[in-house]
Amino acid sequence: MVKLTVDYYKQGEIIGGVQSFLDDFRHIYPDFKSISYRNAINSITGNMLDPKNFAYFEVEMSPIINQYIRKYEKIFKPDVIVKNSIVGTWKKYETPMICTLQDNNILGPEILHNNGYYNIHLFNRYRNVFTKLQEMTMKESVATVASSEHLKETYEKEFGIELELIKNGVDTEMFYPRNNKDALREKYGIPKDKKVGITVTGFLPIKGWHIQAKLCHDFPDIFWIIVFKHGKKEPKLKNVKIFEKLPREQMPEMYNMADFFVLPSAIEGCNVAAIEAMSSGLPIITANAGYFWKPEAKGNYEVADFGFRVNNWRYDCYKECLSDMLSGNYTFEPRKHVENNELDFKHWIGSWKKLIKEVMEK
Repeated sequence: MVKLTVDYYKQGEIIGGVQSFLDDFRHIYPDFKSISYRNAINSITGNMLDPKNFAYFEVEMSPIINQYIRKYEKIFKPDVIVKNSIVGTWKKYETPMICTLQDNNILGPEILHNNGYYNIHLFNRYRNVFTKLQEMTMKESVATVASSEHLKETYEKEFGIELELIKNGVDTEMFYPRNNKDALREKYGIPKDKKVGITVTGFLPIKGWHIQAKLCHDFPDIFWIIVFKHGKKEPKLKNVKIFEKLPREQMPEMYNMADFFVLPSAIEGCNVAAIEAMSSGLPIITANAGYFWKPEAKGNYEVADFGFRVNNWRYDCYKECLSDMLSGNYTFEPRKHVENNELDFKHWIGSWKKLIKEVMEK
């Protein structure tokens, strides 16, 4: 039995794109269990809990947790460690390690800085610190996996390290179009006679909250479902309903109440929420980043089979896209896009099993 360790987040924390990716490893090796950051800290301080609670998911929120991984290796003797690139590593482990790239910390701060959200000092500090952590982890790994062509090209150019590409997959049996939209809207208090848009976002500049807030204001005839993964915010408009810290199992119902999905983020590593929405049958409006990256894109936005790709991260471009989507002049096939482009678990699981086998044989 392959024992695989993955660095994980705090117990009970709502999962975003990165955590969704890590959580999905249980579909590759069902005997995995997650452990909490608190458990890792306890292990370092000598208050180690029952080892059965640790199982095969790893926690590492900072380089100091390396001490825990070394204890973990001695106790469980895992075959492979898979860890998020944002967590720096100065020394190799005894166990071969695979680094996963899920966040673009090279271009993200630059986009924010160019749009007035960071002064140059904060911009340099953020970019240098986090990319250095990523570089250290990549250099100590047997292989580094990027979740999108966007990440692969960006980091290969920056560091000269050859990367593997494995596009994140979606559970198409969990996220699929349902035929109970009216019942779901009644269940959650969403109007049945309105066009409904949904976004999964955060109250952060890089997540484009300023763009989404203006869309809610400028399109009052649309009812908006806003799903925050963290933070507390009360809606100021009558056409908005906010959901916070929802378990992933509840997200298919959220998507199936809506008519379309908007991702206002400046940049994404993969765009997991957008792909989940597509798998649920929703046309989307997304930035030109992550999986949807198209370097030769021209104009403010483009129409695709899945919806709209916004090429310039500006509110007026999103507003124009939404107006165009609501015109009814286009037919979209987002679910078919997922199926035709191998964004499903079948291909994702197969690619990861192949890579892990190769790493273990080296």
